[in-house]
Amino acid sequence: MQGTAPSARQTDFRRRTVLPATLQNLRTTTSQTSALELTSDEYLDRVEEELNSVVDKETDSLVDGMRELVALARLDPARPPHPSASSHRALASQLRTEHMLRSAQSLLSLAHTLKLLHLFGDGQAGELAREKRDKELRDEIAQLKARARELAGHDVNLGGASAP
Repeated sequence: MQGTAPSARQTDFRRRTVLPATLQNLRTTTSQTSALELTSDEYLDRVEEELNSVVDKETDSLVDGMRELVALARLDPARPPHPSASSHRALASQLRTEHMLRSAQSLLSLAHTLKLLHLFGDGQAGELAREKRDKELRDEIAQLKARARELAGHDVNLGGASAP
C-alpha cells in the first residue's frame, strides 16, 4: 500500500468536457459541425435568436413569479386562511422568490457577458458603423446648409424685388 500511488480519479464534476461521453460534449460537437456549415450572418442570427429566447424565458419567469407573489399575498378578509395554509403560502413565496432571484441573476450574467463581448469584440465593425453614420450626418448637414442658403437667397430676392 505504501509503494502504490493513489489512483487518479476521472470525473466530470468541475469540467464537464473531460469525459467524451458526456451529453455536454455531444451537444457541442453537433452544434460546432452545424455552425461550421453556416455563413457568418446566419450564425450571428442564430446566436441572436438563442440569446433572445434566453432573455424571453427569464423575463417571463420574473413576470410569472411576481404575478404568483401578488396572488399569494392577496387575502380575503371574509374568509381568513387556515393556519396550515399560511405556512404553505410562506413556503411557496420563499420558493418563488428564490426562483425569481435565479432568473434575475441569469439575466444579469447575460448582460455582463454581452457587455464584455461588445468591449472585447470586433472594433473594426463598430468603427465602420461610426464612420458610416458620420458620413450620413455630414451629408445631411451639407443638404440642410444648401437648403438654408437657397431659402436665404430666395428671401433676399423677394426683399430686393419688393423694395423698388
